[in-house]
Amino acid sequence: MIVGMTIDLSALQVDVSAMQVGQTPSAAPISRLLFLNNPGRMSRYFLEGLIAAADGLGIEYRVCELGAVWSRRASDMAGVTREMAEMVRRERITAVLGYTMNGAADFECRCRSDGTPMSLFEALGVKHLMFWSDHPQWASNKTALLPDLQPLLRSANNYHFLKCESAAREIDRVLGWLNCHGLPVGEDPKMVRPQPHIEAEFDLVSIVGTSPQLEPWILPFLDQKNPDIDAINGIVAGLVREGLSDVWLRDVPEPMLASLVKMGDDWVERRRVDGRTASFRHLEALTRDHGDAVQWLLGHPQTYFDAVDQLWLFGRWQRPFYLSFLPKYFRVAVFGSDWSSAGCAGGDWVDHHHQAEAYARGQVAFSVSQATDEEGIAHKPFEMAASGVPFVHNHARGLSDYFTLGSEVGVFDTPSDACDLISDLIRDPARRAEMGRAARARFEQDHTWANRLERMLMAAGLPVATFRASSTPVVRSPVHA
Repeated sequence: MIVGMTIDLSALQVDVSAMQVGQTPSAAPISRLLFLNNPGRMSRYFLEGLIAAADGLGIEYRVCELGAVWSRRASDMAGVTREMAEMVRRERITAVLGYTMNGAADFECRCRSDGTPMSLFEALGVKHLMFWSDHPQWASNKTALLPDLQPLLRSANNYHFLKCESAAREIDRVLGWLNCHGLPVGEDPKMVRPQPHIEAEFDLVSIVGTSPQLEPWILPFLDQKNPDIDAINGIVAGLVREGLSDVWLRDVPEPMLASLVKMGDDWVERRRVDGRTASFRHLEALTRDHGDAVQWLLGHPQTYFDAVDQLWLFGRWQRPFYLSFLPKYFRVAVFGSDWSSAGCAGGDWVDHHHQAEAYARGQVAFSVSQATDEEGIAHKPFEMAASGVPFVHNHARGLSDYFTLGSEVGVFDTPSDACDLISDLIRDPARRAEMGRAARARFEQDHTWANRLERMLMAAGLPVATFRASSTPVVRSPVHA
């Protein structure tokens, strides 16, 4: 296979340190995949995992470091654009993969016959795969919602990959983007791997990059042995209605206002009763009784996303509440930010490569979905599974699609459920060990970045063989913990 090269647009040259390994390329021209690798302390590791996956799959690829592009863009957009176009032609790039919308507007655009803008990659006939680990409606300070960017992002040349099917349907319906696919994130089996030499010093470990934020109204529930979740959600429902009222009064024309208020009340009630179903799915179900209101809202994306941001309150309280409640009963450590005010030990930011070391310091790893992930799951379950540790997670819709509940992941619905589950696991070392092994095995089988990359390419009509220099199958080395 061919090891990828790094494209240096700051000097208009290809990194000649890249080497050929294994099969000799055939004489026929080979298509190549271009990765747009961005700076960052989280998303960069996701891209590096996908790049390593391309290497393991025998894919011919090149890597462009966007940091160099961004540093030159303000002063020499034309030059950067020209060099990218030359490199795409010279290196036979037929597809590009980047994080969120990177690459869509980083180069000079072209114009379609109707005058609307077209990205450089579309003009060059290069399919653009966009990996949205952060949802489009809040990634990069909501840049993807800007009206001027919609013609670029709606293009049939793009393939958008979001964390779950409901999120993909939402963006398709509300923003009109084509080729939206639900695809869970993954992890690199070598970047995050079990650390059996580390002895657990805590009962429970979590990694959270933000500090605890609890509203005063929820604090009395921390003193309850079995916190009343229905009562909490009842209070949240009232707060959401107030927030929606502000959105409606700001944006909705008077003739539609009463209809939106009535629809909004029913929307809130559906989320209160069924918190595992995404707000968008609930809205679809309201079409029969509130057709005009739903149609108006879906036709006004900014209003829609501001309304959904209010509905996210149903999930926003959960992570800080659980991690403030559980220290009353267990030795809890939270790494990534300061949680000492919640009674947790821990430490500062955990580099991606060291996540498994942090998780290994607890007998059980713990996570709760962030508010924006109403369905599906984000990175943490896959990172905990890759770490080979027993882990527990709130019973999110879609979790069972990726892990077998009970044997590969423990699930809970309430704080008291979580206490019972964690206590049972702490008392049963054999079960913990088996759960950690099972989670790692399932991860290696189904949830590596190689699995995700193959699925992305297939969705774009680009089988892996498109980018292989030889028809000889690639023999993958076994993954060792």
